Amino acid sequence: MKYTRLIYYIAFSAALLSCSGQSITDRMDKAEKIMHECPDSALSILSDIDRNSIPGKHLKARYALLYSMVLDKNYIDTTDVSVIMP
Repeated sequence: MKYTRLIYYIAFSAALLSCSGQSITDRMDKAEKIMHECPDSALSILSDIDRNSIPGKHLKARYALLYSMVLDKNYIDTTDVSVIMP
């Protein structure tokens, strides 16, 4: 009985961690795909990503480029250079 409960807890924890949501690259891919048809949805997807949680310079640069493109598609003008700096 003890081991059965332990196995259930381990399986539940593994399922919870593995299905905790889409990865950052998956969300960026999705935003890039829908950017031209639904720029407001793409902006929402990218805005939900925490910039501090993006690992690596390559992904940070890709995020900055996608974010600036989505802002342009939504006709949002900004003078903040930090949008594209990474």
